[in-house]
Amino acid sequence: MRLETETSLLATRLAGEWIFWETGNVDFLMFTMAVQGMLRLVGFGSLAIVLVVPATAW
Repeated sequence: MRLETETSLLATRLAGEWIFWETGNVDFLMFTMAVQGMLRLVGFGSLAIVLVVPATAW
């Protein structure tokens, strides 16, 4: 069976989800795919803390 979609990483994502579902372990490829989003979220959170804490303390 051939998996054809517009997303080139769909098979990798499905395999990573299956590994997590069956074993409870995070697949390394899934982790590396999520790093960019996690770093962006951490950056925005840090920026929010840097802006809110001084305003609150003032």
